[in-house]
Amino acid sequence: MIMKSRSGIGSAVVVTLGALAGVATVIVVSLVLYREIGSGEPHAPQNEQQPGVDAAEQAPEYDELAVAVEELGFQAVRNSVTAEEFELTALSGEELTLSSFEGALVLLNFWASWCPPCVEEMPSLQNLHDSLDRDELSVLGVNVQEDPETVAEFVERLELAFPIVLDRSGAVSRRYAVRGMPMSYLIAPDGRVLGAKVGFHVWDAEGFPERFRAVLELSS
Repeated sequence: MIMKSRSGIGSAVVVTLGALAGVATVIVVSLVLYREIGSGEPHAPQNEQQPGVDAAEQAPEYDELAVAVEELGFQAVRNSVTAEEFELTALSGEELTLSSFEGALVLLNFWASWCPPCVEEMPSLQNLHDSLDRDELSVLGVNVQEDPETVAEFVERLELAFPIVLDRSGAVSRRYAVRGMPMSYLIAPDGRVLGAKVGFHVWDAEGFPERFRAVLELSS
C-alpha cells in the first residue's frame, strides 16, 4: 500500500511539473515575441562598436528619436521595421488602408469594448485626436472581433470622432502580435514602426501634443 501511494504521488508530481513546464513555455514564447516587437529583430546587437571607428561617429542616428518616442510612453523600436499594410472596413462602410494615412504620424490602437482599460483610455485618445491636425497625427482605432452594431453603439456613447476600423476575423491583430489590449503602435509618416505600447495609457497628458510634433519632425 505504501508503494502504491508513493507511485500515485509520483504520478501527480510528474503531471504537475508537466503543467508548469507548459506554462513556462507560453511565458518564454511571449517574452520572445515581446522582444521582437521591441527591437525589430530578437537578437540584433545594439551599439556594437566596429574596430577603427570612433564611437561618436558610429552612434545610431535614431537615438534622439528613440528618446522622444519613449517620452510618450512607448517602447522604442530601434531597428527599421516597416508596419504591415492592411485594409479594413470602417464603421462608415468605407475601406481604409494603413497607407492612406501616409505623411502623418499614426497612433494605431487595438481595442475592444469589453476591455475596461480600453474604455478608460478612450477619452484621452479622443482628446489627443482633437489637439493635433490630421497632417500631424492620425489616431486609428482597430476594434478586435466585435460586431459593427456593438462598436457603433460604443462609439456613439463615448462620442468618438477618430476613425474606427473593424478587424472582424482578428487577422490584423494577429499580424501585429496583439497579445493583450489595449495595445498601441506609433508609426512614422514613411511607415516605419517607431514604438509599441501594451496596456492603458493617458494620451492627453500635459505637453503631449508638443512631444508628438517633436517625434514627427525627427521622423520625417
